[in-house]
Amino acid sequence: MKLGLLSDIHADLAGLHRALALLQAHAVDKLVCAGDLIDGRTAGAGVVRYFSERQIPCVQGNHDEWAVEPGSEHYRRLYAPDRRRDDLTEESFEYLERLPQSLAFEVEDQRVLIAHGAPWGNMNYVYPDGPRHIFQRVAHEAEADVMVLGHTHEPMFAQGAGVTIVNPGSVNPSRGSGTCAVLTLPTLEFTVYHLLTAEVYPCARIQF
Repeated sequence: MKLGLLSDIHADLAGLHRALALLQAHAVDKLVCAGDLIDGRTAGAGVVRYFSERQIPCVQGNHDEWAVEPGSEHYRRLYAPDRRRDDLTEESFEYLERLPQSLAFEVEDQRVLIAHGAPWGNMNYVYPDGPRHIFQRVAHEAEADVMVLGHTHEPMFAQGAGVTIVNPGSVNPSRGSGTCAVLTLPTLEFTVYHLLTAEVYPCARIQF
């Protein structure tokens, strides 16, 4: 099975459409997203509506969480009505609030877990050049064979302790790599694609 992986769209509806067209061209069987549909600078009601209407599996990124925390500093700085540049509707907020912190499912006898930053929190970063103990903690706490993460905006493929950790990078090129990825199970073939060129994008590959 081919999983089409998206993350960190950050309100880029045009980028989302490019990613979906590219993943469709690669005949993916299932789409999943590791969060951050919206962005404080442009909000992203169109992206939320697209995910909601098509019921694309997605976890709650830190921006998605901030938007539904009216008492938080991040909400006041980014998502209060006088700060937004487009209108997130009541339905948008309801959808974002319903997004889970993580999603678990099984494909081809592989246990897959999706989270935004790390299994223990969506504000934690797992960078390709991060310390070995962070990867080991992810592998331990994931309780899965495959862990899909976002948040860093940097594509990554890491393996160790019997666990594969992948990150498709950020759909939004102004916030990161401008990429999406295809993960084939159970072979664990992982390919990252640049959305503007449709060519294979270099990906950090790590053993831990």
